[in-house]
Order: sequence, then structure tokens, then C-alpha cells
Amino acid sequence: PAVLTSRDAPALQLQKAGHGELVNTAQGEWFLAHLASRPLITPQGPRCPLGRETCLQNVTWTEDGWLRLEGGGLHPQAEIN
Repeated sequence: PAVLTSRDAPALQLQKAGHGELVNTAQGEWFLAHLASRPLITPQGPRCPLGRETCLQNVTWTEDGWLRLEGGGLHPQAEIN
């Protein structure tokens, strides 16, 4: 199963979410660094003038060893704590 996607939610601020890499901090926190873009609606259709951005998501491990987004679900959050 997917850990992160925006494919099924075109209204999300962060689109094209994917290509992630896990990061474990010295404090034991886990993050998923991934690519995404923020489309703007233009007369020519949706465009991403900033291109792909690097984003972070808080992640956690379940008791049975599966990686999950900390807030639940599969969608990227525009802001993390």
C-alpha cells in the first residue's frame, strides 16, 4: 500500500507528492522528505511556476513495523508540527 499520494485528491494544496526518502533525526524523530508541487490555476490550466518542491511529512512506525503518516491517511500536509 501507498504511504503518501495526492493522486486521488485534486483539491489538495500539495500535488504530485512522491519520490520520498526517510530521515531519522538525532532525537529519534522520523520524517519523509518528498517532492510535490503547488499548482496555480491560470487561463492555460493548472501550472506549477515553482516547479517541484522538497517537502517534509512527520511519519511513524506501527507496532507491526509499517510506515505511516503521523496524522493518518495518505495525503501530504501543507504544514507539519
